[in-house]
Amino acid sequence: MKLSEFKIALNRKIQGDKKPPSTNEELNELIKEGIRYIALRTVPIDLLGSDINTQVPIRFVQGLRFIREPNDSLLDDDKIDIDEQLVDALILYVISDITGEKNYRLLKLREVQIEIDIYEHNIQTVLDDLEELNE
Repeated sequence: MKLSEFKIALNRKIQGDKKPPSTNEELNELIKEGIRYIALRTVPIDLLGSDINTQVPIRFVQGLRFIREPNDSLLDDDKIDIDEQLVDALILYVISDITGEKNYRLLKLREVQIEIDIYEHNIQTVLDDLEELNE
């Protein structure tokens, strides 16, 4: 999803008097923070890396494979550096960060985890199907 599309989706999902960040710089920081949060809880396929000379690891997952830092600053036409299936989780994370209310933030973070669980289930289903084909 492009940053411009992300902004539209974010505005549709924000409730009440909450406002999204007014600049791309502020939104980029929240997106990067959200991607890191998600990457510590699952393995986003788009963020898998293996070249430590050109990519910065967030965490290692297997041998020399790692989850890398997302690409830096985004312009409106740039694709957000995370699997499409995790964009809803990222939107929910950004919303959780915008709010100042502790209970609302905790609710949104729980919704982020639900989206991550769905992603992991879908990935596992694909892997299981591939394994069956190879048997």
